Amino acid sequence: MSLDECKRKRSNIKRNISRIKSIVESIRETEDKPPHAELQCRLGILESYFKQALSVQADIEDLDPSDNGRADLEDSYVAVKLSIQAPLGEDGNTTVNYTETAASAPVVPTSHLPRLSLPTFSGDYAEYKNFITSFTQIKARESRLSNIERFNYLLSCLKGSALETVKAFQVTSENYPNALDRLKERFDNPTLIFLEGIASRFTLQPAEKSNAQ
Repeated sequence: MSLDECKRKRSNIKRNISRIKSIVESIRETEDKPPHAELQCRLGILESYFKQALSVQADIEDLDPSDNGRADLEDSYVAVKLSIQAPLGEDGNTTVNYTETAASAPVVPTSHLPRLSLPTFSGDYAEYKNFITSFTQIKARESRLSNIERFNYLLSCLKGSALETVKAFQVTSENYPNALDRLKERFDNPTLIFLEGIASRFTLQPAEKSNAQ
């Protein structure tokens, strides 16, 4: 990814972070008791956006060591997080590990998401159907989530070639179904699933000597 592309991606993430702040401020102005579940959900999405921003910022600094955008990102994140934490109190005490990347699992509010852990998928054809079935069923139970929020949770579940498949999509409501279609197009392939299963049988380590086991 070029420097200009990285900076455009960073700008998009910053806009999404600012959008969360606007939504939270609107909620606080119009409701005497802001709903904890929604604020915690927004906090989880903020954490996910910030992880993406840190990953992109690291790429930018590799390409341009003189770039000083990290401080601005951190200031934006802190400002939005404080605006969410104020009405949440101790319930909003979540932190981001700076060593994590966008592919890591996000900090999620336990009172809003199901107890069942989100599945992960790294590009193994044989595992695609199990992954997508589990993921869509879990997310279907969270009717209040927007497509942007669902998209961020999807990204947090993907690794390796699976993440690379949808990485080019900007995180927008419209691109969420497009990302699901792209995953299906690439990994829901019966022929490749069959061939991968056959190949796995030839990778078994031979026994060094005869034994009962």
